[in-house]
Amino acid sequence: MALTRTSLMSPARPASSRRHSGLLAIAGITIAVLIIAAAVVSTGPGLGGWRNATHLTARFSALLFLVVFVSGALARLAPGDATRTLLRERRGVGLGFAGAHFVHLGAVVTYLSMGGSMPPIFVPVLGGFGYVLIALMAMTSNDWSVRALGRNWKRLHMFGVSYLWLAFAFNYAGPLARPGFPDPIYYLMSALFLSALAFRLICRARS
Repeated sequence: MALTRTSLMSPARPASSRRHSGLLAIAGITIAVLIIAAAVVSTGPGLGGWRNATHLTARFSALLFLVVFVSGALARLAPGDATRTLLRERRGVGLGFAGAHFVHLGAVVTYLSMGGSMPPIFVPVLGGFGYVLIALMAMTSNDWSVRALGRNWKRLHMFGVSYLWLAFAFNYAGPLARPGFPDPIYYLMSALFLSALAFRLICRARS
C-alpha cells in the first residue's frame, strides 16, 4: 500500500510563504491541553476523567493528521486560494499535530500512573516507534534540514506518514473485529482514514 508524495511537514518553500507555522503549532498544543482540562472537569479528576482525556486528545490529533494527509491531494483536485493556503501552511498544521499528540502522550502517562489498564505490550512498542518518527519529523521540519538531508528528508517523512496512517487506522479499525458493539466513533474514524487514503489514491491516479 503505497502512500507516496506525502509529507507531514511540507518541504522547503520561501519562509515568507509560511506565515503561521508557529501559531498553528502553538494552537495544536493549546487546544489539546484545553481538551484535557474539559475532559477532567466534565468527567472528574479521577481515572475516568483521564481515560476520557486520552480518547479525546487522540481523536483531535488524528483529525489534524488527516488534514495534513489530504492537503496535497486536495490542492491538486480543487486548486484555489483556500487549498493553496492549506498546502502552504501544511508544515504548521503538521507541527500542531506533533505537539497535540505529545500532549496526548502526557494524558496517557497520567492515566497509567493513576492505575489505568495497561494495553498489550505491542501497543506501547509500536506506539513508541510512532512517537520517535513524529519527533524526528518535527525536528527536521525546517528548511535547513530539508537542504542538509536532501532525498533522505523525503524518505523519512514519507515513511513516517505511512507508518502513522497505518497506526491510526489499526487503532480505530481493530476494535471493530472484536465481539460486541464498539463505540460508534470507531466506525466514524475508520471511515475517515479509509476515505482519506482512497481520496489520495484517486487524486494521484487522475493527475
